[in-house]
Amino acid sequence: MHQECRNCIIHCDIKPQNILLDTEFCPKISDFGLARLLAREESRVLTQARGTPGYVASEFWSLGSGPLTAKFDVYSYGVVLLEIIGGRRCFGMLDGVLEEVEVDEEDSTTWMSRWVVDRRVEDEADVEQVKVCTLVALWCVQEDPALRPTMSKVVEYLQGGAQVPDNPPRPFQRIFESHHKGRRQFPLQYYSEYSLPSSINGGVLSVTLQRD
Repeated sequence: MHQECRNCIIHCDIKPQNILLDTEFCPKISDFGLARLLAREESRVLTQARGTPGYVASEFWSLGSGPLTAKFDVYSYGVVLLEIIGGRRCFGMLDGVLEEVEVDEEDSTTWMSRWVVDRRVEDEADVEQVKVCTLVALWCVQEDPALRPTMSKVVEYLQGGAQVPDNPPRPFQRIFESHHKGRRQFPLQYYSEYSLPSSINGGVLSVTLQRD
């Protein structure tokens, strides 16, 4: 969608519910209601944040608007990939890990491996495949869009056509830092101070969650 269509299509709502499988288990992307088109001479477009909380790229967390690029979808895909690896929805993805991981720990792959793999299949998982998928996901969810790979590069990584760089900068860094300072800010699915345009009625969606 980003590179092989006449215009770049930014889906803006990549999530498991919008990824369908046909009878051959070939994935199909559905629900283009929030999609934006970019002409080939354009690299970005200014827009209000859109999409489903939990899958919205980090550059929209605090501002609620900004330059929309294809890296928005890359972030969402990274969250989906983490969900597949971990067997958990993004809404519970960071539960527990904030308490056990030091904010200054450098190796993202190490701290992710503590909790990301689905424990139900942990003994059966191919360690190398899990590592590759985890690294790809970590690069996809980087807060800096410039650090995220293109989707064509993601495909190349997952198919083994290129080596995934090791030790990506830790994603969700602002969340870890704010937690260790006593402020429990969570990325979108847990936020209390961010607002996003609702994909349902065009209004503003504000979410406040009480956590024990």
